[in-house]
Amino acid sequence: MRTWARFVGGVLCVVGLTHTLWGQQLHWLGTLGGPWSEVAAVSANGMTVVGESTLSSGEGRAFRWTLTGGMQNLGTLGGRWSAATAVSADGSVVAGSAETADNKVFAFRWTPTTSMRSLGSLGGAWSEVHAISDDGSVVVGISEDSNGNLRAFRWSVSSGMQNLGVPSGGSWSEAKCVSADGSVVVGDYENSGGNLRAFRWTQATGMQDLGTLGGNWSSVTGISADGTVIVGVSEDREGNLRAFRWTQATGMQDLGTLGGSWSNATGISADGTVIYGNAEDANGNLLAVRWVNGGIQSLGSLGGQWSLINHGTKDGRMLAGCAEDSQANLHAVLWTERNGLVNLNQRYGALLSSGSYLENAQFVSDTRRFIVGRGYNAARGRFEVFVLDMGAEWIGRLTWLGTLGGPSSMATSVSDNGVVVGSSMDSARRWRAFRWTSSGGMQPLGVLGTLAGSYAWGVSSDGSVITGYSVDSAGRTFGFRWTQAQGMQALTPLSGGIFTQGGAVSGDGAFLAGSSRDGRGRWQAVRWSALGAAQGLGTLGGATSFATAASNDGSVVVGYGANASGEWRAFRWTPTTGMRDIGTLGGKESIAYGVSADGRTIVGISRDGSGRWQGFRWRDGAMQPLGAMTARSVSADGAVVVGSANGMAMLWDTQSGLRPLQLEYAPLLSPGSTLIEAYAISPNKRYIVGFGYNAQTRRREAFLLDREP
Repeated sequence: MRTWARFVGGVLCVVGLTHTLWGQQLHWLGTLGGPWSEVAAVSANGMTVVGESTLSSGEGRAFRWTLTGGMQNLGTLGGRWSAATAVSADGSVVAGSAETADNKVFAFRWTPTTSMRSLGSLGGAWSEVHAISDDGSVVVGISEDSNGNLRAFRWSVSSGMQNLGVPSGGSWSEAKCVSADGSVVVGDYENSGGNLRAFRWTQATGMQDLGTLGGNWSSVTGISADGTVIVGVSEDREGNLRAFRWTQATGMQDLGTLGGSWSNATGISADGTVIYGNAEDANGNLLAVRWVNGGIQSLGSLGGQWSLINHGTKDGRMLAGCAEDSQANLHAVLWTERNGLVNLNQRYGALLSSGSYLENAQFVSDTRRFIVGRGYNAARGRFEVFVLDMGAEWIGRLTWLGTLGGPSSMATSVSDNGVVVGSSMDSARRWRAFRWTSSGGMQPLGVLGTLAGSYAWGVSSDGSVITGYSVDSAGRTFGFRWTQAQGMQALTPLSGGIFTQGGAVSGDGAFLAGSSRDGRGRWQAVRWSALGAAQGLGTLGGATSFATAASNDGSVVVGYGANASGEWRAFRWTPTTGMRDIGTLGGKESIAYGVSADGRTIVGISRDGSGRWQGFRWRDGAMQPLGAMTARSVSADGAVVVGSANGMAMLWDTQSGLRPLQLEYAPLLSPGSTLIEAYAISPNKRYIVGFGYNAQTRRREAFLLDREP
């Protein structure tokens, strides 16, 4: 807990600087005392930049720049030179190469606690890093072996540096990219004919030649998060260079051009559905393009003959690069689906001093807040690395939903189309379930009969079906199902019971999940069909169980129940398996709060081996710790989780790990406002809801965070 307290303290220090650092600003990174610096990689949130800069002596040094700490010299391995080439998703782990005291050059891995540590080599005098896994535990690159051969390597915290070899007859290999979890490595090798060939490596398959498009060579430029989709460039039968997309099922496919003979893929979205790069048109212009679902889309230019895309967000919907204007001047550009190609020098000209300009946008953060690249700083008379903080412009929108007249409200679930449900105090300080839409605002759903209050907890993916419960003056609960046509209807209890609680709706609205007291007065998890029939889901050997979430079709229900020893354990229920305990993180208890659309991913909290509560993400039988958070909801694909920790709304995803929502979306918040609890994320990942403190109204209010720009 002391470690978590230090983390929270650090976050609060950053939050305290919000309105000094947040908002549209241009940061020139400068150097470590010499004449130049170059950026090589950027963390997922854009707040950490790594690369190389010169000292006043002219020697190169690896640097790590952060928004709050500035540029840090990472040192060397005893020699005169170092360069950082890769950074983990959260910015905490840096990798690169550095000179040793005996004039060798070895790959290194740096963390704030260990500083720079050599990764060694495959037996030779040289190794170099090209990529790093999201969590920083796996590093890949190229190294000299004891015989002087160059070989691709994969280094991991657990097993050290591994020689990935080369196919029979090949002379050298180089690892260039790695999957998010570090299990799949891709790169190039030289075959027996002296031609460059793309490869894919896993521990099970070894190095696999990906072939060509009919010509002599191919080369890798990108990989999807799970390692199943690979992109690059290959020679075709006519000797033209063509962008390719490779999967195990389809092999290497030509992505085509804009009518010319040439194309190249430079990157790919995390899920492999969006590819970006460049292609030649019929007039010989080389233009930035995006391939989606097999089709090619020109991203245009600024009036010149070419444009270039360097990098994109993990969803492939925001891209950064450069383009030529009609006077052959080079400009940093940003492309979005809504706005097309944007000249950053025009859009953010007010941030530039006279004579300064942004030449090339090399990276864009996954948060859509930061652009990192190269530009000319007229004040210093030199080209420098820049970080452009675009503030809230492309991040999304935060809406405080208000109340029903009282001092407080909270949002507990949200549909794919932005329908929000929750509870609010009215002017008489009575809690009332509500349904909020952008067109109608907050509307009360009423109560069952003459009961005292009501709370809404679940909504279908289209926003048409809502569940929750009403309470009487004694605090007893009566579950309900609400639709626009039928209003609020009471849920049927289990045989012999009276009280019920509605907690979740399946995505398609066909089933509800919650709890009911049975004839013996014990609470049991229940699934209700659209016809109102109550199905008891059983227990884990103890007396009680509670259902908290359901999959899209209602075939998977999750929650928690007491086992034979009286300990709370998270469960997963299906019609074929019944209720199954999904385990813990090493402790005795666990609770499930959310489930993905397909029922494969479950989130919640569990005690670890030390008895401390942690958030967890369970997928296909394996439980993964998420850190000190209460994990409440998960997206349809299981990739994004929301919840809270120590009074802060939290966000976790497979790309960047755990961080406060307050920090991620700070430019959307007015001074003094905070996001306290994130209760739910919509299945499509667009919306997050919960409650926070709205400093403008001075009350706790429900919020809706729209993550689309």
